[in-house]
Amino acid sequence: MSVVVVGNGDLARRAAEMEPLQVLRLEGAMGMASAVARGLLRSGRNSVVVLEGDGNFLMGMPAAEWMRTTSGSSLHLVFINRSYGSSGFQPIPIDTISILERLEYRLFRIDDLVHVRAALDTWVLHGGHARIGLVETEMETSMGPRPATDLAAVVDELRLRGSGGQHL
Repeated sequence: MSVVVVGNGDLARRAAEMEPLQVLRLEGAMGMASAVARGLLRSGRNSVVVLEGDGNFLMGMPAAEWMRTTSGSSLHLVFINRSYGSSGFQPIPIDTISILERLEYRLFRIDDLVHVRAALDTWVLHGGHARIGLVETEMETSMGPRPATDLAAVVDELRLRGSGGQHL
């Protein structure tokens, strides 16, 4: 049975529901899922599955490339919602989809279950290193604009608190 390595963030919290699979949750280890998976393959594991979001993937992108040069079988699933889900869903200012295309990931819309299932079945039958990006639908990613922060007001508030109520 494959070990499932789950990257930081929302996916790691949801992984608790993935019993009876052997799941290694990397809560607090942003960008390390592919590196841990590669280490498992190098230590003798036959196969690993990596689940991570696009923010986590961007933090550990070199290890994703190294993973496919390692013997064994790996399935790397990147969930693309264009935000950092572990720290408040801030928008990712990079075109992750273009990066994944250049790295030869097969991209599917997350609601295209027929094609996603076919890609997973192919990996189960043939092994090797499969790389899949799952793009969430627009409805799921429309979080609205990020609230603006007035840094000057924040600094003033911190100064006021630090001075016991008196402006410094």
